Amino acid sequence: MKVAYHFMIPRPPVPELDGAVQEAIWLRDHFGGSIHYLYPTDRFRRWLPSGLCGVRQLAELRSLDREVDLHHLFSPGLRAYPALRGLSRPLVYTLLTGLDEAVRPGRSGFWSRLSEVVAPDAHALDLLTASGLPRVVAIPPGIELESFSSVRKPPGGEEFVLLAGSAPWSVGQFATKGFDMLLEVASELPWLRLVLLWRGALHEEIARRVASAGLGERVEIHQETVAVAETLGGVHAAVALARGPRLLKAYPHSLLEALAAGRPIVTSAGLAIGDLVRETGAGVVLERHDRGSLREALERLRSDYPAYRERTERLDLAKFSRQRFLASYEAVYRRAVSEGAGR
Repeated sequence: MKVAYHFMIPRPPVPELDGAVQEAIWLRDHFGGSIHYLYPTDRFRRWLPSGLCGVRQLAELRSLDREVDLHHLFSPGLRAYPALRGLSRPLVYTLLTGLDEAVRPGRSGFWSRLSEVVAPDAHALDLLTASGLPRVVAIPPGIELESFSSVRKPPGGEEFVLLAGSAPWSVGQFATKGFDMLLEVASELPWLRLVLLWRGALHEEIARRVASAGLGERVEIHQETVAVAETLGGVHAAVALARGPRLLKAYPHSLLEALAAGRPIVTSAGLAIGDLVRETGAGVVLERHDRGSLREALERLRSDYPAYRERTERLDLAKFSRQRFLASYEAVYRRAVSEGAGR
């Protein structure tokens, strides 16, 4: 089977550091094919209509359409992409982020063109199904669980080390993804140290903000590929925040990997992983996106850390295994190709 994987985002400076691209690389290595970025420019533009994605690559898309068995589209939000309507091969659509309101796909014929829509969590699945979209299935992300089974114990001492992933793609996301208030809280809590996993974008901006907050000695910024399991061995917990579910993956990779390593997490209400934390007690969920809530959450996590860590170590994360992820997509691909051949 040969698949063309399409991202409606600018090509990341280091694609392997993006969780969604990592998953596409797994799929490509398993099924064969190639990865393409169909965003019209080299960086995000708030004013740019999403419908322009793929327009500049129409000739390339038509050529690919003759070479592949199906197309797999990854979208950061529920958006129609008219440039892909003319493709003849089956088209699988993966929604990368959560949903926070009633879904209105609109009247575009693009939606009837899809072979299957993949939701990231059960809540998004219900919303998409209620919207009238046919052929919707939920597939959570996958991680290599076995890589995190023997992570060393957290460091001792008075410091509390917090890892933060899901870095901003734009300056505005320093606020909406909670990085501004994370630096503010760190400046108030002398026992807090931060390890930031960056993606090669906006490195000068985060370095400037860290210096402005006077946190240079208490913040590590990694903008290159790191051994995540080894990095998690040097932290106590992980954090990923968002003002709304459409800003992050429903299950951010950095948080899943932290849980697999026995590290509790701090995250925002409205994300699917927040529901998991509530059900299991493996961390703290912020009900409000503000500095006071974040400070309270970190103080609570630090004071009751042994109990949080014990609950985290009992988690069963089998549904997030790489093997189950690949098997789930294999079933989707086979349905799409089989139904496409019968049309």
